[in-house]
Amino acid sequence: MPRFNDECITVLKKVMLPRLPECYFMAEDIAAVQAETALNKEQIEFWAKNLRFRLPRVEDREAFLRAEGEQEKVRDINVT
Repeated sequence: MPRFNDECITVLKKVMLPRLPECYFMAEDIAAVQAETALNKEQIEFWAKNLRFRLPRVEDREAFLRAEGEQEKVRDINVT
């Protein structure tokens, strides 16, 4: 799966921020992200899964979601 572009990440972060500390998208969140991006449901859920995996501490998740500009992306991982 290709990396997410900066525009998509901005939308994903904006929609995910109110979902701290658990960081799970609700159905309406997925619909909102889909309306603003070309991402499908599976891509959106995969990004959230990587967020939780790569940033297990709530403090780190919050810092990432609040960060603006150039930042480290939640990179794709092979999860089986």
